[in-house]
Amino acid sequence: RNHGYPCAASLVECSVNNVSYIEQPTYKGNRGQCYKKIIKTSAYKNYMKKINKKKKSSTGHLKFTKKMNADLFYALHNVDIATAGFNVGHLGETQRVTITDTFDFKRDNKYDDLFTSLVNNWAWLCQNASVLHKIKVKITFIERVS
Repeated sequence: RNHGYPCAASLVECSVNNVSYIEQPTYKGNRGQCYKKIIKTSAYKNYMKKINKKKKSSTGHLKFTKKMNADLFYALHNVDIATAGFNVGHLGETQRVTITDTFDFKRDNKYDDLFTSLVNNWAWLCQNASVLHKIKVKITFIERVS
């Protein structure tokens, strides 16, 4: 967390405690730390451009690379995304966006750099020693259709 990876740190904390990670808007409009990073990535922007032109619901996948955002790469990496279009009075046409994932690790030595392989395989070892647990991740937010 102190080195610029707050999303990854939050997911590791939830994994240690064996609780799901959930982000959703509050009645005050507060949104979570992963949301703020997700909406800035090219993967998300490109996906939403296609959806906003059609103004309808869809499902798909997003892949966050280290170049897009290292924190999301370590926290989420490959996620499922679902959108549902609807009209909210004063907001107009909107999309409810739901991003889901399972925070877990597989042994893998094929990453582009040694550091990433070491971190991943350390986490895999911790998961197999029941220090880390597979947890569900769900991030939900509302976006205006442009």
